[in-house]
Amino acid sequence: MRVNRTYSIDFQTIAELNNTISAKHRSKFVDKAIKHRLNGCESSQGAIDTKRLMALLHAREEISEQLALLLELEMKS
Repeated sequence: MRVNRTYSIDFQTIAELNNTISAKHRSKFVDKAIKHRLNGCESSQGAIDTKRLMALLHAREEISEQLALLLELEMKS
């Protein structure tokens, strides 16, 4: 069951959330983040799907051309 609640959240946090997560997925994202925090998890590494993680790594400048190519191929599959 879902319920609507109003919480006071820092403006910058909301701006980053809005710029990062599509409106369609924000409630789910916030729900997962709260559950992770309540369960004692400081990081949400497990919450990032594999393709998103590969895209984040691919965006880094310091990776080799070979790794970039492998990531591109894997993300397309």
